[in-house]
Amino acid sequence: MHVRDVNIKGLWRDWPIPVALCLIVVLGATLRLYGLRSQSLWNDELSAWARSSYESPAQVIDLGVRPDVHPPGYQILLYFVMEAFGDGEAVLRLPSAIIGILSVLAIYFLGAYIYTPKEGVLAAALMAALWTPLYYSQEARPYSLLLLMSILSSLAWFRLARDVQLQQQLRWSSIALYVLVATATCYIHYYGLLLIFFQGLYLGTVFARRRNALGRVGIAYLAILALYAPWLPDLFADFVVEETWIPRPTVYSLLSYAGFLFGNSLVLVLLAAEAFGLLIWTRLRAVRRPIRTRLGQRLLDPTIILLIWLTVPVSAAFLKSLVSTPVFTDRNLIICLPAAYLLLAHFVFVLPGSMRISPTLLSVGAVLLSFGLAAEVILRMDYYSGIHKQQFREAAQHVVNDSSKYPNSVVIGCVWNTRYLEYYFEHLGSPRTVLGPVWSEEHTMLLEKIVGEESPNYMWYVAVHRQPTEELLAFLSAEFGEIASTDFYDARVWLYVVSRVETVSGN
Repeated sequence: MHVRDVNIKGLWRDWPIPVALCLIVVLGATLRLYGLRSQSLWNDELSAWARSSYESPAQVIDLGVRPDVHPPGYQILLYFVMEAFGDGEAVLRLPSAIIGILSVLAIYFLGAYIYTPKEGVLAAALMAALWTPLYYSQEARPYSLLLLMSILSSLAWFRLARDVQLQQQLRWSSIALYVLVATATCYIHYYGLLLIFFQGLYLGTVFARRRNALGRVGIAYLAILALYAPWLPDLFADFVVEETWIPRPTVYSLLSYAGFLFGNSLVLVLLAAEAFGLLIWTRLRAVRRPIRTRLGQRLLDPTIILLIWLTVPVSAAFLKSLVSTPVFTDRNLIICLPAAYLLLAHFVFVLPGSMRISPTLLSVGAVLLSFGLAAEVILRMDYYSGIHKQQFREAAQHVVNDSSKYPNSVVIGCVWNTRYLEYYFEHLGSPRTVLGPVWSEEHTMLLEKIVGEESPNYMWYVAVHRQPTEELLAFLSAEFGEIASTDFYDARVWLYVVSRVETVSGN
C-alpha cells in the first residue's frame, strides 16, 4: 500500500502547489458563499427546516427525523445552527457552504496522502468549481456534509489500514480517529453507513488470513457498532419501508450518474471514461504478471481501492433498486464522487511524459482548470443568473404583493406541508396562514368546509412541487371564478373569486 503519514514539510516543500491550493480554496469559498439567498428554498430544504424546527434535539429526533427515512445527524446540526443564528435562507445554507469549502481542502489531503500533492491539488481544483459539489454546498440538505464525511472517513480508513498492514504497534489514535469519523458518517446518511460497511468488508477481506490484523480491524468496527446501536431499531424500521418516489433505474440512470459526477460536462465524462478504463486495464495487466507481492498487498493499492470505491456502492444501489425498493439516486451516491475526482487526477500522472511536469506547471494548470470550470458554471450553465430551484418564495411574494387588492381572501396550498409556504409568509412579514393541503378531487369536501367556515371573497390557490389533478382544477373552475393564474419555476398561483359562497357552504 503506497500510503504514508502526511509529512507537512514535504507537502509544502514545492511552494507552487500550496500557493495554487490557496487560490483554489479562495475560489471555492467565493463560489459557495456568493448568492446563498439568490434562489428560493425548495421543497426538500424547507422539509429540512421543518424537521429541525422543534424545541429540543429530542423533539427533532422523535417528531422530525423518525417520520422521515434518514438518520438524525444533519437535522441535529441544523437545529443548533438555527438556535444560534435564526432560520433565514442564508443561515440555513451556510453550514453546507462552509462544509463544501472544507471538502476542497479534505480531498487535497486525501490525494496527497494516498498519492502525492500533485494529485491532491488537481482533485481540489475539480472539487472547488464543478457544478455538483458547488450546488450541494449551497443547499440546506445533508449531501455536502455527506461528501465531506466520505472524504474524512476514507482518509482515516487509509491510515488505519496502513497501520494494520505494516503490523505496527496498534495506535489508538488511528482507531479513535476512524471510529469517530466513521460513526459520524453513519449518522449523517444511510449511504454514509453503506460506505463504512463496505470499508469494513474490504478490510476484512484483505486481512482475512491474518488473525492479529483482523482483530485490530474488529476493534474499530465493534466500537462503531456500539456507538450506532441506539439508532439500529430505526434503521431496521426504515429498511422495510416500501413506499418511495424513486423510480427503478435503467442503463440511462448510470449514464446520468456519470454526468452528475462531473457537472454534466461531456468533455470530463469522456475523459473520465478513458481514464478509468486505462487504470482498470493497467491493474488487470499487473495481475497477470509474476506474483511478487501478496494478494493482500495488491488489494491495498490506492488505485484499486478507489476503483472499488467508485463502482461497488453504485452497483449495489443499482441492483438493490432492481430487485426491491428503489434507492438509486445521484445525490445519495455522492459518496463516490471523491473517488472519481482522485482517479481522474491520478490518470494525469500515468500518462507518458507526466514525470516531466514540474510543480510550477502543474500548479498553474490546476488554477487555470478551476477558474475554467468556474467560468463554465457561471456563464454556460447560468448558475447564479438562472432559476434552478422551486420558487416558494416568489409564489408567496406574489400573494403578499396583491393581497391588498383582494381583501378577505384565504390561501389554499397544494404542497407537501403547508408550513413550507408559511415559512415565507412569516419572513415576508405577512400573518398569512395556509390551509390544506389540497391537491386532488378527494379534498373537495375539505375545500368546501374551508370556504364555508371562512366565508372569503377571494381564494389563492398555490401549488409548488406538487401538482393538482385535472379533476380538482375542473372543480375549482366550475365552483369559483378564475381571475388570474401566474406561473413560476415549478410553481403556480391561481386567484379565484368565491362567487358561490352560499351554495358551497350549504352543501
